[in-house]
Amino acid sequence: MKKLRGAAVALLAVGLLAGCSTTPGAAAVINGKTTVSEATVDNLAQEISSVGASRTNALNVALTVAVADPIMESKYSDKLTDKFKKESLESCTTQIGMTVTTKSDPTLQSYCHLVALATSDEDFANVVNDALSDASVELNPRYGDVSSDTGLPSYLTESDRSLPDTQDSSSSESSN
Repeated sequence: MKKLRGAAVALLAVGLLAGCSTTPGAAAVINGKTTVSEATVDNLAQEISSVGASRTNALNVALTVAVADPIMESKYSDKLTDKFKKESLESCTTQIGMTVTTKSDPTLQSYCHLVALATSDEDFANVVNDALSDASVELNPRYGDVSSDTGLPSYLTESDRSLPDTQDSSSSESSN
């Protein structure tokens, strides 16, 4: 879980998460026009749950992809060779501890490409971080209010941020 969150933190800089989406079936609406569907979050959450990732992690990944993927596809597509994509999936597999292939969820594949490109191209990383920072995101009310200074839903505190890692390590310790 820590590895997935670490990669997400590297890209996810959506600072203005506020409001609630009134679009049916939407988990979030970005800049009033790009919709991240509940189905996208459902599919991604199901796939990444094997490494202890939560639905909120899936939402964060989906938001990152929704903002960054158009930038990657339009301005950096020359770098997205078949070899680069294959290597980015292999790298992602190592980083998050689960196998990511061309048959994996498309949002997860895109996220792996984004992380690899951001790691290898500082200009891309800066452009994406700026876009994520400037994004206006309306969330479905089921995700709570994450407009606090901590970037967490209002019912969580800063100490809750590390809770999954604590649970993961205690689970592995108890199995020894």
